[in-house]
Amino acid sequence: MLIVTFLFSGLVASLYSFKTFRIWKSKAQAVNTLSEDFKKVNFKEGEIIIKFKKSSSPLVINQEAIGSGKNLNKESVVFNDLDSNTVPKSLSELNKRWKIVSIDKVFKQLGGDNSETNDVSVIDPNRTYKISIENNSVLTAIKFLSGFSDIEYAEPNILLHASLVSDDPFYRDQSPPASERNLSPGAGGWNPLYDYQWGLKKTNIESAWSNSTGSAEIIVAVIDTGVDYNHPELLGRVINGHNYVSDSEDSMDDHGHGTHVAGIIGAAGDNLIGIAGVNWKSRILAIKGLDAGGSGSITDLAQRLLTQVGVGQGPVKL
Repeated sequence: MLIVTFLFSGLVASLYSFKTFRIWKSKAQAVNTLSEDFKKVNFKEGEIIIKFKKSSSPLVINQEAIGSGKNLNKESVVFNDLDSNTVPKSLSELNKRWKIVSIDKVFKQLGGDNSETNDVSVIDPNRTYKISIENNSVLTAIKFLSGFSDIEYAEPNILLHASLVSDDPFYRDQSPPASERNLSPGAGGWNPLYDYQWGLKKTNIESAWSNSTGSAEIIVAVIDTGVDYNHPELLGRVINGHNYVSDSEDSMDDHGHGTHVAGIIGAAGDNLIGIAGVNWKSRILAIKGLDAGGSGSITDLAQRLLTQVGVGQGPVKL
């Protein structure tokens, strides 16, 4: 079983994004509140995410663009590459007022004739695009788009950031001095920092551990800043996924947040070091989607998520 997790503070920012998914039901209210909502989050200047309604035809490139080798399912295109018969009125008017620099499918390589016959259909990748405009007036452009009936939602391309992780020894996974360790509970070993993991205890985790301490058959994909696969609490259980920041197969953590998250999920238990994770035996699929500063955009992470886990190829738990 493959489980996917996003655990970073930027997810809070995405809640503002999700709020707009239904914002067009009350357009007057949307126009009045949209700017204030998005002033609370960071987003990429000049980029808008647009999802067109099902009544709109999917965007198609013209024969000239096809002849030059362009493919909307794999790369960005310019406005003039589009077949004019498939361009929604909202996009055409947007280009007149703010020149469109490029058009990208958010979910590249997932569209096509079979998109309605597998799990991709719940996402409908042929209707969601990242539009880059020449002018940086993103919020003004989004308000402008609210007046068109062919738009399901329009929103900024929100930037996500990993949470700050304290380096205090009782907060992270470093062992306290021997004199401060509690080695009395249990037989044969204990995790010295478990006494400080009050949140884990609140879940009544001991009852679950009495039945099972986990399974290596469980693979948890952590899409974050990478994972330190040499960490003693995770050693031998980290699967090197893709590093989308450097486009390599080395997903080593150069920030710290991803390793922190992986430890909460699967740090080894009953081993006299560090903390206890929830599943002591689970494997971690490390996917580096955030850079060394802990940042990345919501469109980049959405594409990386679906590309990495392979929508339609097996169960995915979010």
